[in-house]
Amino acid sequence: MTLRTASEGISHARALEEGLVGAYETIGNRWPEVKDAVSPFRVFAAKCITDVERTYYGVITDAIEGGFCFELEPDRYHAVCAEELQNSLAVALSEAAKAEEALCRFYEDAGEQSRELLADIPRVFERIAKRRRGRLSELENLIPKKEA
Repeated sequence: MTLRTASEGISHARALEEGLVGAYETIGNRWPEVKDAVSPFRVFAAKCITDVERTYYGVITDAIEGGFCFELEPDRYHAVCAEELQNSLAVALSEAAKAEEALCRFYEDAGEQSRELLADIPRVFERIAKRRRGRLSELENLIPKKEA
């Protein structure tokens, strides 16, 4: 199913973020040694939900909702969920990094596609993608390296 309306895009963003929040909670519970390190990523994902929804509900109207502002294929933006995490810290953190990258792409694509119809939503999407990209290397640095 292609995401076309603002409501569908916002709902998909929420689902992706909620999946990632759950994944970070699971990682922190399964591997206490990284709990403090992944906690800011969990908090950030939860904050993104609030930011997007607050902006959306603050500016949306029936006229805008009736329009089609996206042409997004949800399968391109998979975020890992807690149930998919493996029993290896390295694999779990790698999956979280892939999910962060997918969310960056989602927010970048959605921001670009909705720029003509919406004003505030693309700005929030772009800001989230930029902050997420800036933090991705922090997450990647937590991934245990294979010993030679």
